[in-house]
Amino acid sequence: MMIRMFVGWAGICVLLIASCNPCRVVAEELTTESWARETAFKTVFVNFYKSSCKHCKAIRSQWNKLMKAYATSDSVGIFEVDCSDSDSVELCQQARVEGVPDLRFGDPTDIRNLQSYSVFDTEYAQLEEFVNKTIVPQCSPRHLEICNEAEKSMINGFYAKGTVALNEHVALFERQLTEKWDKLDKKKLDRKKRENDFRARNTEFKKKTEFPESITPELDKEKEQLDREKESLMKELENFDIEAADISKDKKDQGLTLMKLVLLDLAEKSKKKARKTKKGEL
Repeated sequence: MMIRMFVGWAGICVLLIASCNPCRVVAEELTTESWARETAFKTVFVNFYKSSCKHCKAIRSQWNKLMKAYATSDSVGIFEVDCSDSDSVELCQQARVEGVPDLRFGDPTDIRNLQSYSVFDTEYAQLEEFVNKTIVPQCSPRHLEICNEAEKSMINGFYAKGTVALNEHVALFERQLTEKWDKLDKKKLDRKKRENDFRARNTEFKKKTEFPESITPELDKEKEQLDREKESLMKELENFDIEAADISKDKKDQGLTLMKLVLLDLAEKSKKKARKTKKGEL
């Protein structure tokens, strides 16, 4: 039996392919419209692929086995996304997927910052070991037992705010964080251009200094300049890591992920209440 669920939230939704055995999920392939609900309250491990990619096909049997193994988990989500599917193109762009296969893991409410997993370690035993050690449940309204007291207090406070106020807070914080990430991306792009220029000039310099007798005082000065540039480029990378960590910390301190999960929980409870009311009327 195939079940399709399309539930919108913040411009994102989910496709759930399920098979009854009895009613056991066998595979879960997500689209742009089907991301939020099916990944909610879970830590995810996602295979971004294209149907035409040969290497993608080589690992899919192992990936399908992994999806089946965790199909009924309420805290770990193993998914795949076909980036050649028009229904998933926007999702792959949000995740900054540049090549496939691209295996990512982490917090699904922050898709642009999912962490990368090596596409060379895709034997089932390697995948399973990684999931068991790394894909740990996250604190959420559905998993309060793993939340600390500060997180529980934050969740209770978000419930008290209600849906309208909480949506406003989420929109504000997301806008602020998006601006910060976009600025960092621009810095990285600018650095990449300068790095490419540095590599080209460094390659030319190596050609000019291939033979020791060809080295002149001018070339010594050029080497010093290239060394300074290289050091500066490396320092920028370190600064980017620090800046990214600060943005992530700000997101956690503000409780943005928990806000989104509380909103999803409130929406589900509202729908359940509406169904009960409608059933009572009938």
